[in-house]
Amino acid sequence: MNEILKLEKLNVNEEQRFYVSEETKIIKDDEYSLPKDMISIVIPKSVVNIGKYFLRGLDVCEIINYSNIDIKTDSPILIRKSIDDNNSLLICNNRFIFIEKDNKLLLIKYIGNDCELELPTKLEFEGKIINEYEISNEAFRCNLNLKKISIPGSVKRIGDRAFYECDNLEYVKIDKGVEYVGWNSFYFDDSFVKFDIFDSIKCIAEVSFYSLSLNEFDDCLYLGNNENPYLILVEYKENNKEFSIHPKCKIIQGKAFMRFDFKNITFPNSVKYIANFAFDECRFENVVFESDDVVIANDAFYLCKFL
Repeated sequence: MNEILKLEKLNVNEEQRFYVSEETKIIKDDEYSLPKDMISIVIPKSVVNIGKYFLRGLDVCEIINYSNIDIKTDSPILIRKSIDDNNSLLICNNRFIFIEKDNKLLLIKYIGNDCELELPTKLEFEGKIINEYEISNEAFRCNLNLKKISIPGSVKRIGDRAFYECDNLEYVKIDKGVEYVGWNSFYFDDSFVKFDIFDSIKCIAEVSFYSLSLNEFDDCLYLGNNENPYLILVEYKENNKEFSIHPKCKIIQGKAFMRFDFKNITFPNSVKYIANFAFDECRFENVVFESDDVVIANDAFYLCKFL
């Protein structure tokens, strides 16, 4: 892919827009099943009630909402008040759809069919070069074409479930510069995915990574890169009271330790972040932090007991 990806405003045509009937008053959860090429849904004034999960399973990028209902969703969807509302931008090229939100560009949907994909390092829109952007929630969810994905450092955040159930992925590279990885971003069913993750990541959600291809050290399983295979502690597999965290570990993922008893645990000075629920209902006799320079999420030690 070229280093700079040129974007332009997307004009949604009528074949890509689904109109809810003007007689509809209630939209239930899971009521609609739309073709993949439908990227916009129009809700009429007649609608007085909308199910909380009515968007579940839909790939739409835009809602035109003529009703009086305030639609709230954590999905990366552009919500507009009318078809003629041009205050918000829907920007694309032939494979990617972006929206502009809070002065940031969010990649909300990939519409290509590539097996191997390198995301752009820079974007250009209306003559302006954009050096940073984010991958929004569910942008690649359930994409079964992808086998290899390379995410450049210009992507600062990877949203929740961004690559959820992309079950044919074999290789994921996350370059230096990426700072945040969201909840279940890389969740796969029984997949031996090879990860190359560089150490710019500062924070991850409760559980961000699943893979059966892991690096083991003293009963703990890790993900990382060739230089540091032990960057992120993903899972502890034994109820052994004596173990050690690898001295190159930087992040401990949520639910890495669940309902275990520990006599002693030492966090080496390499550890910089402990995610929510990293230690879930565990019991400790002695805990030592070798460094004060560690960020501990509010629920990192959820329902833990210190004996």
